[in-house]
Amino acid sequence: ISQGRLYNGAGTLQPHPVTRELLNQFREDPGARFVHEPRPAGGQTPVVVGRIDHDEANLGRAGRVRFTFLTYHAVFRHSGLAAGLGPWQKLFASIAGNLDDWHQLDHYTAVTLVLDSQQRPIAMMLQQHNHLRTWVLGVDLPTLTDGRPTVDVAIRSNELYPHAQGRREHRVVRFPSVDAMRYLMEAGPAPRFSALDITEAASEADYRLAFLPADDAFYSFAGFLGEHRRMPGRDGPPGADYNTLPSIKAWPMQMLSGYWRPGNAGDLQHLEETYARTGDPADFARAQAEEFGEILLSVAR
Repeated sequence: ISQGRLYNGAGTLQPHPVTRELLNQFREDPGARFVHEPRPAGGQTPVVVGRIDHDEANLGRAGRVRFTFLTYHAVFRHSGLAAGLGPWQKLFASIAGNLDDWHQLDHYTAVTLVLDSQQRPIAMMLQQHNHLRTWVLGVDLPTLTDGRPTVDVAIRSNELYPHAQGRREHRVVRFPSVDAMRYLMEAGPAPRFSALDITEAASEADYRLAFLPADDAFYSFAGFLGEHRRMPGRDGPPGADYNTLPSIKAWPMQMLSGYWRPGNAGDLQHLEETYARTGDPADFARAQAEEFGEILLSVAR
């Protein structure tokens, strides 16, 4: 944040260099904007911001389970569009802006490791393109042999995916509507605004871990952490806590709303029933709770 300029909601330039303390003074100003001015990194080790949260979930027969959520935010200087755009998408998007620098600063690239009441890692959550995805360890993904989840960073978009060897393509949608979710679950055609993220892991990134107060501007900034651009979707994001809808903001709801498996008939049925009933992903999360609990019980056995 020292590499940039800060303006308040009235457009007044604030003192330079920008500090955490200064940024926090304007964290509740929805018109405040921070304009990043990237400089050569100079050999600095990247920082990943970590936090710890606790909450309980009612999982039906499995009962109420208390979970610990360990979240790691990687921060990128800019975020681009998915590398697997179609030809017409690439053409029109390139007219609107830089495909590699669609918006400044990207901190929604978050990994959350979920621990059970015995502090054992049982699931991993990833933030992806305005929605969340959850995998159960030992079922959907291998168990962690060294306690470290391994993820791949998508080319250009920075989105995170479970590590896989070689070049992989991943379905991408803008927002999780019912049609978009059908597509992600491999049960429907591609929506108009869909694409493919591409991962091809080449090396492991080194970083150091840092912690910030839960009310720090990194999480709670109401303005723009990145240049305010004219085209919708190209603005810098607000704080990292502005990551999902209010109805699924609670950690267990994020975990359950993101738990679905491609081609799973039960998950698809829950999607169709709940979106027809309310259209609220919180309804889908509640419908998935029993199944999620049963899977955790089977892993425990």
